Amino acid sequence: MSIRDFRVHDPWIIADRPSQTYYLYTASGVRGSGQHRSGVVTYKSRDLKTWSGPYVVFEVPDGSWADPSAGVWAPEVHFYMGKYYLFATLNNYKQPIPTKPQPAESRNLAHVEVTYGGVGQHLRGTQVFVSDSPSGPFKPISDKPIPPMDTMSLDGTF
Repeated sequence: MSIRDFRVHDPWIIADRPSQTYYLYTASGVRGSGQHRSGVVTYKSRDLKTWSGPYVVFEVPDGSWADPSAGVWAPEVHFYMGKYYLFATLNNYKQPIPTKPQPAESRNLAHVEVTYGGVGQHLRGTQVFVSDSPSGPFKPISDKPIPPMDTMSLDGTF
């Protein structure tokens, strides 16, 4: 298929030398993906014109700090020391986190309340996953996001 035949949000492309293949990664949600949970898919191409896919490379597992039905945002894949690392923002809108008190020196500054879909401060962070192949499957390198759990973070990178 042509790249015009599919829609992606926050795509990330790597050129994998060993397979001489381009991999385009994007988030996939419960709706429209046919999956039972949110995750990451890849499309493959040898020429950046004709693509195959999508292929599921990661799904948010049950028992995770993240909600499998919540979205995955801005996946990136990087090759490092013989492994492929997936960085992805995961969410759990059902788990609020306490609002931190403002330090005295910043009390005169404007405060912006972060909300998404009517939900305030909640678990959201970048988690890192690893695979031997750019095609996955990607497995967690730890059971939590890299930034502290009480800090909302977004779109982490290598």
